[in-house]
Amino acid sequence: MLKLIQRPFLWIRQQSTFDVFCLCLLSLLSFWFSFHLSGSIPLVFYEKWDMWFDADINRVLSNIDGDTTLTMRNHTHPLFAALFKPLAFLFSLLQIGPIMFGRLLIGASGAVSTVSIFLTLRALGISPISRLLGAGIFICSGAFIFWWSVLETFPIGGAFMAVLILALSINLKSNLFWILATPFTLGITLTNWLIGIVGIFQSFRWKKSFELLALGVLMSATVYGISTQVLKTNTRGMPDLINKEQQFLIHPENIDEMPEYAEIYIKRGVGFFCSPAVVAQGYLGRAQKRSESFKGIWYGGFRYSFSGYIAMICWLMLVFKGS
Repeated sequence: MLKLIQRPFLWIRQQSTFDVFCLCLLSLLSFWFSFHLSGSIPLVFYEKWDMWFDADINRVLSNIDGDTTLTMRNHTHPLFAALFKPLAFLFSLLQIGPIMFGRLLIGASGAVSTVSIFLTLRALGISPISRLLGAGIFICSGAFIFWWSVLETFPIGGAFMAVLILALSINLKSNLFWILATPFTLGITLTNWLIGIVGIFQSFRWKKSFELLALGVLMSATVYGISTQVLKTNTRGMPDLINKEQQFLIHPENIDEMPEYAEIYIKRGVGFFCSPAVVAQGYLGRAQKRSESFKGIWYGGFRYSFSGYIAMICWLMLVFKGS
């Protein structure tokens, strides 16, 4: 146990002064920036349904509230409540409520993500200044501003995925790490498990990979089973998941609707390439195929300011032409 505690300190002593400085700076900046952004979110966002671009802020809040057994969307995020409700309960003993705990959690995930990006760039042989700038670009990106400002599963799951990418870049062969990769990806969001599967098969031979995956699934199933009894989480499974997620699959039902849906697909394509770097201007409207009374904050494919268009063009040049 003593060696396990000493290992991080020994690792820090082996790093250069510049890298230690960068790690401290990036951690503090990303945590503070995320914490500051989340403090600007109106409280109504935690009370209304899907106010922030159809995100599940109020649902996630219930999943980390240690004073209630209410949990939601466990068919999509099966272990989220099991992982964070107990931690939220401990923070509540210090008079830290669920919203403040959520802000701290998102800030910590921002710091972990930023540090993981910096260390991944170092493992890939990127120069010191370039990896510092690369991590800085992430903090200033649309993705960070958009997601690391709200209590959602995406930034938390993103932190775990960033750690997995770092593990791949340094060729980590720890059995325990890759066993835990399953509950910390599959458990946060089902689709996140893909990077865990790819990482295991990239790091080990086929037989060993299947063994580690099986142990990870067994661990996840055990935690999920215990959570359904202790936390009383919902036990709906994959069939229900497929039925509920079909509402997000939009497609034309006849030829006359083709031009309308072509515009939707083009806007989504632009958003796919540009949203990670440039935040589009939001507007108050309704979701696709929802009633007129259902209002939320959304953004269109081409809703950018003048400076936003300049940033978007620069980003696309960087993506397709390189630096």
